[in-house]
Amino acid sequence: MKFVAIWVFSLFCSITCYGSEIIFCYEDKALPPMFMGEGFDVPKEDPGASIEILQKITIADPHIHFQFVRRPWKRCLADLTLNKVDAVIASYREERESFMVFPKRVDGRLHTRKAISQFGSCLIVKKTRVNRLQGTASVTVAVPNGYSVSSVLAEQGYRVINTYSQNDAYDLVLKGVVDATVGICEIGQEKVIGFLHSDSLAAKYPASEMNYGFVAFSKGYAKEHPSTVNAVWQHLEKMPSTPLYLKYIMKGLED
Repeated sequence: MKFVAIWVFSLFCSITCYGSEIIFCYEDKALPPMFMGEGFDVPKEDPGASIEILQKITIADPHIHFQFVRRPWKRCLADLTLNKVDAVIASYREERESFMVFPKRVDGRLHTRKAISQFGSCLIVKKTRVNRLQGTASVTVAVPNGYSVSSVLAEQGYRVINTYSQNDAYDLVLKGVVDATVGICEIGQEKVIGFLHSDSLAAKYPASEMNYGFVAFSKGYAKEHPSTVNAVWQHLEKMPSTPLYLKYIMKGLED
């Protein structure tokens, strides 16, 4: 009888109670405005808008605590698949549903209001070429490794060259080695009025892709802590995130 009571309580608490450490993995190189700093350490100041948002959730809700670890992006994905880490920020891809849990509505559609970010990505080109850049087949675009927009651009007919970082991609455009790179030109419903090298480069609208970033959980963690997962998503739905992302973009221009 005692064993049954404990089992019933554990089952009830897994559904209604929440409060668990979340091992959150993100990449070990800067990806402004989301993540700042290089290497395995989490910056104590200005860690990036996405990390700051998750830190604000921890402050607002004492039941939720994020433990941040930094690893190469592919390692984060591999560890999430093996339930060695609990969460990452990722865009939705159908194939990712085999090892990631995304916020969904009752009818099965993605719940985009629970995304941590909403970015529009545009081609970033030299200002002198914004109006002259036509077509896709003859346009070469430098895109950092791991960016999901690479497949979107390839499907649209662009020639994609992968680089180590966003800075490397910008350098190739500035030197005229490639025609364009990709950068954030919209956050939420607001156009980004400035970005790195905006004195020489400009965004070519409309956006090539509208990307929602979700805090996606491992299958194992979501099964064991469904209430914590839902609590995180509810906080994200209520939290205004656009001002933070814009703050980091403007800060990057000032540095």
